[in-house]
Amino acid sequence: MKKDLMGVSDILRYDLDEIKRMYTTTSKQFTFVHLFCKRFRKPWGWYCLIEDMEDMVNWSFKSGIENEIAKGVLNVLESDILHDCLEDSDENKEFKKAHPYRHHLNNDLSFLLFTKLRSMADKEEEKTGKPRVKASFSFLSNYASNIITECRFREVSNGNKIVINKNNGWFVLSDSYEIDDTKYCDEYVFPCFTEKDIVVKQWTKGTHYYAKVGNKDVVDKDGKMKWDTYDEAKEQALMYLKRYIGKQEE
Repeated sequence: MKKDLMGVSDILRYDLDEIKRMYTTTSKQFTFVHLFCKRFRKPWGWYCLIEDMEDMVNWSFKSGIENEIAKGVLNVLESDILHDCLEDSDENKEFKKAHPYRHHLNNDLSFLLFTKLRSMADKEEEKTGKPRVKASFSFLSNYASNIITECRFREVSNGNKIVINKNNGWFVLSDSYEIDDTKYCDEYVFPCFTEKDIVVKQWTKGTHYYAKVGNKDVVDKDGKMKWDTYDEAKEQALMYLKRYIGKQEE
């Protein structure tokens, strides 16, 4: 996916050039805060604190959210319930051939995207009698980016602070929560990450292994991000985790 915040500059007072400038010039660390919920009088976990637009741009480009968008989009395109509303274009015929009915929708973003497509199909049926829509990876990616970024950017643009958890859930920080611990890190690595947050994958028919910690691709000190064996990729992920969590400062 292109590194572009689709639609964001249209709804905010910041233009796209200013957003890109923030991305290319910022050297800010991520701020992670541990919250205590006053209402329920219990720990609420670790969150990434977004205090201003520079933090928001930093998160958008460096948190690995694009991986989540791509995963949600592919889940929609490969789902069996979507095939009956995709237009019979050459592109979609090839897609259907390559991605037969395989599974149902399995995450919130996928349901949001399908709802959008289903609505478009219904409107098209009213006009032409055929519930068919044009849907491509790029179209859905743009729409998904808007879903994920618009509300968050709007809140920050309005002067509010937001917090985002490791699963990309978020809310506006209020007096209902107390920050009882703070840590800083160059990478988007939550202090609560453990070995359980490591995922090692190999592409179909691929020969190399890739690793992630949360949504972030593991990259070693030499810039390498693929390895010959599962064990090697897992070991690099553990080293990555240790390196960044061990460096986090209070």
